[in-house]
Amino acid sequence: MLTITKTLQGFLLPLRQAARDGKPILTDVEIHKLFSVCELLHQIHSAFLAKLEARLAGWTWETCIADLFIDVVRSSIR
Repeated sequence: MLTITKTLQGFLLPLRQAARDGKPILTDVEIHKLFSVCELLHQIHSAFLAKLEARLAGWTWETCIADLFIDVVRSSIR
């Protein structure tokens, strides 16, 4: 637990400093890079969830879901 605590403190230190100083943590370019694909990720995950829920509705011990994960990878590469 000590390692987790130290790691979290390491992440929080620059955030606290930025909040105290009133300086932005990221530039506009960095924000765009990080969040520009959020809508696409939401669409991919929503489609995956719908397929997974449909598959789990008829779950048996022989049900396979690996193909759903493969489809997500294939569709995101295109």
